[in-house]
Amino acid sequence: MANLIKSLPQHDHLAVYPFEGLQDRLQDLPHCDSNHKNLHGLNPQNLFYLYRLVQANSPDLIHCHGKAAGLWGRMLGRWTGVPVIHQFHGMHWRHYPFMVQSFYFFYERWFARWTNGFVFVSHGELDEYEQWIDQSVPGAVIPNGVSEYGDTGIKRKHKLKQTLGLELEIPVIGSITRAVYQKNLSRLLQIHGQLLLSRPAYLLLFGVRPQELNRYDLPAGQRSFVQCLFDEQNMEEKLQILDIYLSTSRWEGFSLGLLEAMANKIPAILSPVTGHLDLLPLHPKGIRLVGSNSVEEYLQIIEEWLDQPALRQEAGKVAQAYVLEKFKQQQTAAQMNEFYQNVFASLNHLYPKVQSLPDLPN
Repeated sequence: MANLIKSLPQHDHLAVYPFEGLQDRLQDLPHCDSNHKNLHGLNPQNLFYLYRLVQANSPDLIHCHGKAAGLWGRMLGRWTGVPVIHQFHGMHWRHYPFMVQSFYFFYERWFARWTNGFVFVSHGELDEYEQWIDQSVPGAVIPNGVSEYGDTGIKRKHKLKQTLGLELEIPVIGSITRAVYQKNLSRLLQIHGQLLLSRPAYLLLFGVRPQELNRYDLPAGQRSFVQCLFDEQNMEEKLQILDIYLSTSRWEGFSLGLLEAMANKIPAILSPVTGHLDLLPLHPKGIRLVGSNSVEEYLQIIEEWLDQPALRQEAGKVAQAYVLEKFKQQQTAAQMNEFYQNVFASLNHLYPKVQSLPDLPN
């Protein structure tokens, strides 16, 4: 969302964000008033806090992201009459018992009445929503966008590895993940543990706290090859020290972290789930989709890429070229701006602040 705000300077933005690290990316933007407030949890004070912000700033549109913000944002839209666009961060319902799934679908169908438009980051996510919840509210598939990154160079990569205490000759595998059921971290650790039986390899976990590994009871030998980088700054640069990116998610909207890794020429091995399937044109030359989602198949591909650096590097180049063609941040911003205008047109709103973005270069 911070990237999107930065890419839409023709709009004034009032941002409410949960993580303090985002302040550095938002506070210097002249067109953005940023507010740090964690909206997670069913605390009614969140709604009244947001109501006061709306009353003070009179926004023309509420754009909410994720479950917690989606709850408060749509209630706020209903209360104030401000149009609401809701953006899912994945359809998270598969791990619930049947009765909870039914409640979740009822909840989303009800709140769809208070929503003027939906944004999905993958086509599979849109298909799931239309199948299980609603088809009447306008929706658009607008994937996450990435910027074009410069290569930091071999010397800088070596320095980064040394800073993290990594030996230069040992390959590095990484994943932007969390210690939650959806991300299937246990499978990721199992793959790494099996890989260590044949060769040394580091595993970098972006987004996992070190103490969260305690629940997985890792052998001491493996723990010395695992490093947690939670809430890291300059993550785009640190991604460049990876040799391979892994995702073992049980389901996925469409991870921005995955796109950022691929934009840095890191080839990826992925589970065959919703968001990942939007990258099917890249399989098998730029990414590998693990059809069986088995440890053995992951290991087979990892070993192949580590044994054949030229093959791995070529896959990284193919992945980077595809991502920078299809998923540029400016394209995402242009699509979002167009969707904003379409929502207002459907409501017969006059919205003089909206301007068209310049045409993208061919």
